[in-house]
Amino acid sequence: FANLYYSAPLQLVVIYISLAALIGGAYALFSTMLAWYSTNLFVRMGTGFLLTMLLNVLSGVFPERIYSPVLLIMGNSPTFLLPFRKFMLAIALVFVLIMVGNYVGGYRHASR
Repeated sequence: FANLYYSAPLQLVVIYISLAALIGGAYALFSTMLAWYSTNLFVRMGTGFLLTMLLNVLSGVFPERIYSPVLLIMGNSPTFLLPFRKFMLAIALVFVLIMVGNYVGGYRHASR
């Protein structure tokens, strides 16, 4: 993955832009999921930010066990970089969990 910097720099830039969009979308969906379960506006809006900061701190303390998605999408990331496939698998798993939470929350909200 790091070899793309020299062999295909444009492709690497497109990958990093796409990863930033995926991570931003995941955090937006997470806040949307919280909207189904909480009526407090500050909880809905602030939990995504607090989760990001918590993951940033924990990835600094435990660099090879906990990964912060925000730090992984930086071009000059100061953290340990995952293999690309493992990273994409983790993102896909997070999206599935968030979508299940959105589905269950929407179903509960519609049945009221």
